[in-house]
Amino acid sequence: MGLHQDSAGRSVVREQHFTLEDSLTPSFGFAQSFILLTDHYILGRALFILTALLNVGGLIAFRFLRVPPSRGPWFIGELIDGHRGVCFAFGVFIDGHFLEGSLTYVVGVFQAHSCYFLLQTYGVTAFFLSPVRTWALGLSVVLVYRAWTGPVPLFHDNSKSNSSS
Repeated sequence: MGLHQDSAGRSVVREQHFTLEDSLTPSFGFAQSFILLTDHYILGRALFILTALLNVGGLIAFRFLRVPPSRGPWFIGELIDGHRGVCFAFGVFIDGHFLEGSLTYVVGVFQAHSCYFLLQTYGVTAFFLSPVRTWALGLSVVLVYRAWTGPVPLFHDNSKSNSSS
């Protein structure tokens, strides 16, 4: 038990149970036990892997379901405080309202600026060894180039048949 007093003379008594004996164990609630006994490093790693697998799973689903890329969203989430929405290359849907979007490409400019900031702040080694910033920017540049110069994708509708019998 401890008595704590501040400069204004206010005092608070705090009590924490503990023991040094192996035969006695203090009991905690679920939340306290979770915080004290969980290996948060492993929990964070598992959450990261699950998130990465969900992202890759979505990409694989779009690949094999033959969804045209112009219909696929860039991301889905809370775009404005308290309002969820979907961001596409051509605009944003928020709570059922469509906002035409030439500003959605500002994200690319922000990514490039953050790479420059990383280079200026932490140096060349951090710049080249940063997969989240630099590698994503490089991959984005390659993908944009391939999208602009590559062949037009052919989408076939296999449900219609033009065979003459």
